[in-house]
Amino acid sequence: MEKINRTLSSREDRATGKSEVMIRFIAAHQLTLRARTGLFVPPERWSEKTGDVRISMGKVLRITTHRYRRHVVNLQSFLLILLKLTMFVALPK
Repeated sequence: MEKINRTLSSREDRATGKSEVMIRFIAAHQLTLRARTGLFVPPERWSEKTGDVRISMGKVLRITTHRYRRHVVNLQSFLLILLKLTMFVALPK
């Protein structure tokens, strides 16, 4: 069964104080893919428990969080489709 984990990189950008969100796709015991998302969030806004951004009541932050979630969902969908196509082509007949 496939599983997707989101984690926050331990490296923090000195200029902005933000860390990049990483995505890990686990399809099987031997197949694990890890990718950068290109999304940066402040570490204090990241929830390790849920693997998501904590939402504040600010309007700007809500809009940014909505864009972040939409981007992550698109990345997850793309990875699932790519893996299914790759596994289908790579399987011996």
